[in-house]
Amino acid sequence: IKFMKAVQHIPENTILVLEDIDVLFQERKNNDEHKHSITFSGLLNVLDGLGHQDKLITIMTTNYKNRLDKALVRPGRIDYSLHFDYSTKEQIEHMFFRFFPGKDTECKTFLYYLKKQNIKLTTAILQQYLFTNMNKNSIMDDIHSLEELVALNNYQEKPDGFYN
Repeated sequence: IKFMKAVQHIPENTILVLEDIDVLFQERKNNDEHKHSITFSGLLNVLDGLGHQDKLITIMTTNYKNRLDKALVRPGRIDYSLHFDYSTKEQIEHMFFRFFPGKDTECKTFLYYLKKQNIKLTTAILQQYLFTNMNKNSIMDDIHSLEELVALNNYQEKPDGFYN
């Protein structure tokens, strides 16, 4: 009820972002100590029921679409689903040159290494690596830390859940 009341007091033409929606109710199921004032029924009512607010755009994020309850992801509650995939070559180049303008040769070396090692990066991982290494003589000096970062953030479960 608190959540529904809070949403009803949001001004018109607002964007409500609910991040990591897949863990909101999972934690509660696993451990009653994580009880909070948002119920699954309350969330559904806010999206398209009695608690629905006109002129409100709701964005929900998840790393695991396949963990979401079918009642949540049905048409009418989720009108548009956007999958952020691994970085394209163009995205990598664009981000690289933001951190290292004019370093064309180093960018080509970096891209060649990624392709040769079949390293797939999200833009978040790429940004973290570039930011962490922007003061090094070469972006390749600590390339193994990039491989470790990719391994630590491996979403093996992902292919089941992101494609309809």
